[in-house]
Amino acid sequence: MKITEVRVKLVHNNCQKENKKLRAFAWITFDNLLVVSDLRIIEGAKSLFVAMPNRKIADHCLRCGNKNPLLNHYCGNCGCNLDEDRQNSDINSCKRFYADIVHPIDPNCRDMIHKAVLNEYFNERELAKQPGYVSKYCEWGEWK
Repeated sequence: MKITEVRVKLVHNNCQKENKKLRAFAWITFDNLLVVSDLRIIEGAKSLFVAMPNRKIADHCLRCGNKNPLLNHYCGNCGCNLDEDRQNSDINSCKRFYADIVHPIDPNCRDMIHKAVLNEYFNERELAKQPGYVSKYCEWGEWK
């Protein structure tokens, strides 16, 4: 399996109201056949890392049956209080609010993805410094 393309969309500082550690989004293509989107480049305590796509874990409101993320305190449909103890726990009894959608199983694959995405991130940052810079990426989901 080979990485055939990596695209990076830089996140500007003025767009980072909620997540000040988010630096960019990335999309990676394997063998010109499979695209994995919504990877995130995040500034960790020691260095940058590539976070894989994930989704919020949800359950249903007991009153109306509406699906709500575990982080919600109130139902998005009927507004009733949601039970705080409804949150799932993993084996180590840590509360889990997100589940990975895609993740590499092999450490070598993880390293390959990490290096390719960060390399393109640094390239895109350098390109962004040039006058007249236009990202390969226009609107969310559209490519030039």
